[in-house]
Amino acid sequence: MIGNFIVDFYIPSCKLVIELDGAQHTEPQAAEYDAHRTAYLQSIDCRVLRYGNNELDTNFAGVCEDILQKIG
Repeated sequence: MIGNFIVDFYIPSCKLVIELDGAQHTEPQAAEYDAHRTAYLQSIDCRVLRYGNNELDTNFAGVCEDILQKIG
């Protein structure tokens, strides 16, 4: 938990939050909540990466490589 928000994964050493999103995150209310949460996390200098569950299921290696590229 960071602030009042539950995150899927957090790597404190690089202030990285990784969110895995299911289809429910495309609903307007969920998208608004996600935007609010992302804005808060960014305001405390966290980087937020989001991946769809389907993307993780079909391209796990690609998601891992993307994360590695983005954390340097």
